[in-house]
Amino acid sequence: MSSNSITQWVSEYLPIESLSTLYVAYSGGVDSTVLLHKVSQIAGIEVVALHCDHGLHCQSANWAMHCKAFSNSLKVQYISTRLTCGIQGDRIDEQTARQSRYKWLASQIGSNQVLLTAHHKEDQAETLLLNLLRGAGPRGLSGIQPVRKFGEGWLARPLLEVSKKEIQDYAKKHQLSFIEDPSNQDTSFDRNYIRHLVIPKLGERWPGAVESIAQSAKNLRSSRKLLEDLGKVDLSVCKTQETGCLYTGTQLSIENLKHLSRHRQVNLLRYWIRSELLSEPGKLMIDNLLDTVVHGTAKTGEIEWNGVKVCRFQNKLFLVPYCFEVDRGQQQE
Repeated sequence: MSSNSITQWVSEYLPIESLSTLYVAYSGGVDSTVLLHKVSQIAGIEVVALHCDHGLHCQSANWAMHCKAFSNSLKVQYISTRLTCGIQGDRIDEQTARQSRYKWLASQIGSNQVLLTAHHKEDQAETLLLNLLRGAGPRGLSGIQPVRKFGEGWLARPLLEVSKKEIQDYAKKHQLSFIEDPSNQDTSFDRNYIRHLVIPKLGERWPGAVESIAQSAKNLRSSRKLLEDLGKVDLSVCKTQETGCLYTGTQLSIENLKHLSRHRQVNLLRYWIRSELLSEPGKLMIDNLLDTVVHGTAKTGEIEWNGVKVCRFQNKLFLVPYCFEVDRGQQQE
């Protein structure tokens, strides 16, 4: 886990010719502390630590001060924010906290800039198990992605192949101080339950469980990539370049879409919506979209979820904002 290997990893995965700045999501825990320490040693790269204070613990302000002091000791620029997720002592769900944190982090990353997070091999195993229990499809079961688009830039996880033990050993070797958030021990949270109760039991029965689960996620990423490639091919066949009053991006020809198998229709719709950087619908919503809007007999139709609307108009599918109302006087095939 050398500093050079991190830059080589980032350069290999990201289509960026010249990288001058790396942002690190820095919570103050052992994982992000080790990552920040390693990245700060990279010559010729400006490093910026980004810290989110959720304000839910009585020590959160002290944690922010610790993070600032540690960043200063590394001669790393430090930027922090206080998020409003609830009143101190309130319990908020994991997803709400994550969404608030990632929204702010994305706002800090510019075009062709990179945010690094300290997700490691055990995080990958936990994520796959959680997604499996939620009934996830190929995308969810492929686990945490090494690299993905993030805001105007990129999000990368260079420690995904590194174990928790390696991280802890590194922190001990370099005598790094870090924060122990007591909420990480609360097994009423799903991820903590998996981390502290499920994975240790699996490890007792199958000592290589974490490595095997992480490898499965890696294998499933290959399958996911094939589905992405197929979606790209089908999109090129089904998209239409015609524009009109509803145009907000790529439109799909319903006639061409109907020539695909049901599985490919589902895959294409998901790929199309993701390519427009919009919230992806769940299985029931996709089924409803196909049954009522695509294969329905009405000349027009629509379905909406999480700030996204898909409309059928003039035998094409459009992605439109909620505030846009179709002019019913112009409805025609």
